[in-house]
Formats: sequence, C-alpha cells, structure tokens
Amino acid sequence: MLSLIGVLVLYWLLHISLWGLYQKAGRPGWHTLVPVLQDITLLDIIGRKKHHAIWGLIPYINFLFNLTWLADLLNSYNRRSFAEHSLGILFGFIYFPYLATRNIRYIGPAFILDRQNKVRRSTGREWADAIFFAIIAATIIRTFNVEAYKIPSQSMEGTLLAGDFLFVSKMHYGARLPITPIAFPLGHQTFPGTEIKCYLDKPSLPYKRLPGFQKVERGDAVVFNFPMEDDRPIDKKTNYIKRCIGLPGETIEVNAGQVIIDGQKMKNPDHLQYQYYVATDQRGLNMDALERLDINASEIIAARPNLYLMFLEENQASCIAKMPGVVEIQRYVANYQDQYSYNTFPGDTSHFKWTVDYFGPLLIPKKGMTVQLSPANISLYKRAIEVYEGNQVQVANGQVSINGQVVSSYTFQQDYYFMMGDNRHNSEDSRIWGFVPENHIVGKAWLVWMCMQPGKGFRLDRFMKPVQGDKIQQTSIKSCN
Repeated sequence: MLSLIGVLVLYWLLHISLWGLYQKAGRPGWHTLVPVLQDITLLDIIGRKKHHAIWGLIPYINFLFNLTWLADLLNSYNRRSFAEHSLGILFGFIYFPYLATRNIRYIGPAFILDRQNKVRRSTGREWADAIFFAIIAATIIRTFNVEAYKIPSQSMEGTLLAGDFLFVSKMHYGARLPITPIAFPLGHQTFPGTEIKCYLDKPSLPYKRLPGFQKVERGDAVVFNFPMEDDRPIDKKTNYIKRCIGLPGETIEVNAGQVIIDGQKMKNPDHLQYQYYVATDQRGLNMDALERLDINASEIIAARPNLYLMFLEENQASCIAKMPGVVEIQRYVANYQDQYSYNTFPGDTSHFKWTVDYFGPLLIPKKGMTVQLSPANISLYKRAIEVYEGNQVQVANGQVSINGQVVSSYTFQQDYYFMMGDNRHNSEDSRIWGFVPENHIVGKAWLVWMCMQPGKGFRLDRFMKPVQGDKIQQTSIKSCN
C-alpha cells in the first residue's frame, strides 16, 4: 500500500509541475489534475496525435513515452540544450515549476514545427542525446519492466539449462524500487571487466515494491538476490534462480526426495532431476544414445572405471537402464543415518539431523505470524530474525532473548519463501541456506530468448520460448528408441 501511495504521489507531482507550462501554452492548468485529459492536453501542446495518450495508461511503459513527450514539451518552449533536456527528464518536479516563473514563450507544437522546418542538431548532440536517452530508457526498463539474465549453473536442469539467456519480468510481482540509488547505469556489482564496485552503499533507501500482477506462486521459477551475501546491499547481491516450493505460512517436508506441503505430496515438476549412479560392463556408455536422450556427455562424471555419476530425469534413467552395457542404475538418496551435515540448514545437528532428501518438517514464516521460540528451535529462525529483520538474538541459560528481552515467541515482519532447484542433487538452495525473504525477490522467469549450452552450442529449439511453470524443456522422451 505504501509503495502504491508513493507512485501516486510522484504521478501527481509530475503533472502538477506542468500546470504553469500548460497555461503558457494557452491551455487550462487544471487539466494536469485529470487523468487521461492531462496527457491528451500535453500531446496537443507538443503536436503529437492525441490517441497516443493510451500509452500513458499502461503501467511502466508510460515512463518511456513520457521521456519523449517531455523532451518535445521543452522544445516547444525553445529549451533545446542537452543540459535543459537533462534537467527536465531527471528533475522535472523542480525544473518545470521554475520554467513557469520565467519569461519564456510557447513557440508552438515542436513535434510538428521541427518536421516542417527540418530542424537538425549537430552530430555530437545527436550522439549525446541518443546515448543519454538510451541509458535512461534501458535503466527504466531493467529497473521496472524486464531484465536479461544468463543461467550459469545446472541447478534448474532439465527445465532451465546452463547457457539459457532469460528475460525476467519484474512486473509480475511488482518492481522493487532501488535500494542503492547511486550506482553505475546498467551495472550490478562491479564495473564491466573489473572488480571495482559500481555502486555506493550510502545513501540507501528503505525497501518498497510497486504493485504487481500476482503474488509469488508455488511452481514459479523465481529470480532473487542470494540471501547469504551479508556484505552487500539487498539489491546488489548475486542473482539466483530457483523454483518456489514453499509459500509463507506453509509447512514443508522432504521425505526420500519427495516434497510434502502441509501433509500433502507436492506434484513434482515434469523435468525433475536426481543424481544416479550408472554401472556398466566393459562396453561403457553409448554416447550417441545419450545424445538422443538430450544428455550432455560433457556433464557426465566418471566416479571410477565403468561407474558414472549422472543427473537424470526419471524417464531418462529408465531408458539408460535398458541400454546394452548398463549393469545397474541406482538413484542416490542422502539418508539420515550418515549423510546429515553442517552444510544442511539450519546447521544445528544436535537438534536437526536433516539432509537434502530427508528434510523438515519446517514452518515457513509469514508476515504477522507468531512462532513459538525455544533454545531447541531458535536455529531455524535466528537468521531471519537477526539478519533479515534487524534484531539481536541471544541464547543463554536455557532462554532466548531478542534485543535484550527474554521472549518465548516472535512475530515476523515480512513473508518468506522456500526455493529449490529442479536438479535436486545439484542445487544449492533453501535446503542448504534457509528462507528467501520477500524483499530479496527480484522477478519471475518469463522468456528464454536464446540458449548457448556448454558442449552443444546454440540451441534453436529453445529460441524465444516462454517459461510456463516447468514446461520450457523442449525434449520429450516418449520411447528409448
């Protein structure tokens, strides 16, 4: 709600700031207060077609059109310098009211007059304007609309492959406003080709998110900032992509690799992968047959002669079991007895002997939810309370203290999610490091626009494929022939 109020405030500030310029152009200033009419009047002033006002109604997209319209408005008052355009685009709330107090004259609709008079700018100015507006437009697009990512690892195979180039929608869950506002345009952590930080830690802004089209849903392929990078601001942490498995307020459990949500077995993604051991005789593996099953030979690990470690879908494993030369194929399962370790969340083996295949039950925190705390379970929630919500947690003398006060419960301030990779034995995910806070959510995987898979090169079958749940994988194994 606060983010929506902020957007509305900025919206009205921008248009109210144009009141004086509307009057100087002979139009009623109060038109700036009426939605749609304000844009129709602006387009009339600058000489563009009035029906283009429909672009001003589309969230996020309207930012891009406003860039052009405001530049035309300045030209209509003969304010054509690069500096004046920059002031109008970046600081219009201040600059437009200032112009309204000056002795400037409306010379007519610039968009029409410039075409009639064939107004041209110098080559240097053309390049400066093009670069400036391209950077502004690209920054707005990647901040509020869509951003491009490349998948570097195999943790989401066989749904999303290492080498997939993704467009990630920030509009689905609502774009997150920048937390570190002073940063190199289009950069994330460092300047291109260097290890030099490309942002300033201060000043920092509180977390706010614009209204979105939907909530995070179970099964979504979600991009988020890696929660464990405590040395970076939230929006500058490394981007990860996993599938959302558990939602706020739910209880998650993993039993022999099967996810159970609130006591019900979760439907597995169609292309879920597990780790398998494949033993062969002296003939070894038929690489051509593996290629037909869409198995990348470069990703097969030879554990020892005639014993291979592979990450496979269930139907791929069934086909391999029938191949000549294959003696045995067995799925790996991390058992309680000897496989738990400090590498599995919450790292408290005195109370929770969990593995990636036998995990939980674990209650996922929800905003406003109160959880009972004790020395026996504090390790499950300590990081969320301390790191993500800014409190100090201590355990001493059989009691839990938060900010110096002994407590028996805690009410969470935000939602949390549980993320897992589709390649279940080759994914560093919530089973290892715990919850993903809501303020770390970046966006939803939307489109695979290109794939350059290691060992295979360009994958034409994955060109411009929308991500719909776990349906992006194009290979369909109907038989082993």
